[in-house]
Amino acid sequence: DFEKDFPDTFIVKLEENYRSSGNIIRAASNLISYNSVRTEKTIFTNNPDGDKISLNVFESEFDEAHGIIKKIKELYKNTSSYSDFAVFYRTNSQSRYIEEALRSHGIPYKIFGGFRFFDRAEIKDVIAYLNVIVNPLDSTSLLRIINSPPRGIGDTSLEKLKDVSRIKGISLFEVLNKENLDLKKGTLSKVKEFYLMMLDLIEKNNKKILPSSILNDLIIRAGFKEYFQKDDSLESLNRLENLQEFVNSLLDYEDENENATLDEYLNSISLLTSEEEKSDLSDYVTLMTMHNSKGLEYEIVFIAGLEEGTFPHFMVIDGKGDLEEERRLCYVAITRARKKLFLTHVTRKRKFGSGMYETREPSRFLNEIPKELIQENTDNSFSYRRTPLHPPLSSDSIPLVQMDKSKSTMNDKSDIYIGQKVIHKDYGKGDILSLTGAGDNRKAKIRFGNIDKNFLLAYTKLDFL
Repeated sequence: DFEKDFPDTFIVKLEENYRSSGNIIRAASNLISYNSVRTEKTIFTNNPDGDKISLNVFESEFDEAHGIIKKIKELYKNTSSYSDFAVFYRTNSQSRYIEEALRSHGIPYKIFGGFRFFDRAEIKDVIAYLNVIVNPLDSTSLLRIINSPPRGIGDTSLEKLKDVSRIKGISLFEVLNKENLDLKKGTLSKVKEFYLMMLDLIEKNNKKILPSSILNDLIIRAGFKEYFQKDDSLESLNRLENLQEFVNSLLDYEDENENATLDEYLNSISLLTSEEEKSDLSDYVTLMTMHNSKGLEYEIVFIAGLEEGTFPHFMVIDGKGDLEEERRLCYVAITRARKKLFLTHVTRKRKFGSGMYETREPSRFLNEIPKELIQENTDNSFSYRRTPLHPPLSSDSIPLVQMDKSKSTMNDKSDIYIGQKVIHKDYGKGDILSLTGAGDNRKAKIRFGNIDKNFLLAYTKLDFL
């Protein structure tokens, strides 16, 4: 309405782009032309056309993340600078797979405008809950969670509970079950309710209930889901998606580790939750949401997660958001790239919080980029496929590649010994820490740097040093 309110306004259109290659600008210009609410203008550049935009399809988010990192490693040989690379995604929760892939390859990274996945407050809260479930004597974790989400147990009440713990020489968790606590009636009721909930979750863990089932139960019963849904803000939606992605992390761990336990999972992520982010890094890959990419530019950009329901976001598809704003966001992300642009999407994703997978269609935005500007990947330089230890559950008839055991089984498992040095195609060099089981059920615990991983040897390709 600005032009209507000020009819004598003189409009200057800034149509020349000095940053990006010709192919990138033509792709972005054609994409944004699908928006109806915009000032008509034609973006152009006098820069060379450059490379075509690379479109790459993967089966899963794990494969997508490792495929991106594989390409970064290849291109790094020519640039010698990780700071030339940026990876964009629609929502914060998508960073987990990419972060894990970067760490497994020893590539430094930082998240612009946000926190690393395991540094996010809601993730730390849920990990603290799990710590108490595994070890009820962990009073530090208990103090973090007893009023998170808020349940009416304030600081004054907490000090009284801590006093009882000190005077009687018992753990804080044991205090919660004491009679005649000096608390208001309403607060006392909340304390007892919290104690009984935790006691039930502890008993489920002791009964070897599936860890992901305990975590799903926890997110609902502790009130996280209701708390974030009730707030109904974009930040709360992001935080709930992070929790759902945390469940996926545990489900992935269960897929990779037979008879997985909550204790083992917490040990596996302990380094991720305790390591400090290095503030003195000068050369690193940058990760960020597309919203945070405005005003920035990079030589080489990867845009991950270009599926319907991811980008555009499912809320937009359900009519709760602005599709044209999503398209503008895609335009911004594309035009952050100076020379090379890689677009990626997957064919299936795990349903949040379940062992089920659902097929995903490519984002409609991909169809709004002229085909002559796109080079679909056909070589092996950007492909990646992880063969699962066992086929995942599927909510529809997704064809799954069955493992060829003859190709992945070691030639002679009898020669393996503790302390032996091996090479894994994803994790690099490692040392065998322990061996258990026999035959196809024989398992090895292997340390790669500071990370320990468990493998079924019958289904794991290892090279010996």
